[in-house]
Amino acid sequence: HVSYFFENHSSYQVFCILSLFHQYPALLHYSSENELARKISRISESLMNGNRNAHSLRAKLTPFFSVKSLVEPLQMMADSGYNSAEILGDVDAAMTCGLIHCAVSFHSISDLTGLQKYMVILFHQMAKHKRVGALHSVMSYFDSVGTLIGNGKSCSIDGRIDGHKEGKTNKELYQIAEQIESTYLMHHVITNQMCVHCYFREYSLVADLFEKNRKMRTGMNNTGAKRNLDFSHVFFEGISALCLARNTKQEKWRQIGENSIKTMTKQEKW
Repeated sequence: HVSYFFENHSSYQVFCILSLFHQYPALLHYSSENELARKISRISESLMNGNRNAHSLRAKLTPFFSVKSLVEPLQMMADSGYNSAEILGDVDAAMTCGLIHCAVSFHSISDLTGLQKYMVILFHQMAKHKRVGALHSVMSYFDSVGTLIGNGKSCSIDGRIDGHKEGKTNKELYQIAEQIESTYLMHHVITNQMCVHCYFREYSLVADLFEKNRKMRTGMNNTGAKRNLDFSHVFFEGISALCLARNTKQEKWRQIGENSIKTMTKQEKW
């Protein structure tokens, strides 16, 4: 009877899928039931893909998929739900999915030039629909990509975006995050700056972000949650600290590096 009811009542199906999806990030962030979280994820994805409301569900639930990077390769999040949101005309979902696509692609693809072009298109859509918060986060990735591929100064945005023809740098975005007290934007900015400085072996510059990062984790994230960007901070912090320990022979860098290793070892178990 339950099977028949599930197969023939669309609203009940949607309710079940939504309920399952909400359990997944809760288990992953706040408990150690990681295998159960994976099973729930696979079941809910299977139900979603076979549902006639699949586009709507995929568009709305993509933010929950982002936590999968805690336990699965980033490449497995390639389907961001953006196309589903575009088909439905769901602006908010499309902008959120676009931002998640930028964040995932920045750390997992080799075609950064293609990603840069994608972000320019996304800029105009976000500006048109006045999604300033998401726009600022994408600007952080745009500035970071430009620095990595060496065209940060020459690659501009065609047209005025949020009052600035060429967008904003990570330094400017950090100031904005402080002014509006946006921990979300600040997480993106710090993570991207750490990534770029690590890539160019500018470990002393990463060290300058250590204290900002630590204060933010203890002052703004005191729930004990396992957050994706926090682990990214720990990863880049650890690499830089270990390199500084080798170069400077200073004990404090060795301690920071070893603490980062312990944290990432826990992440491996998750």
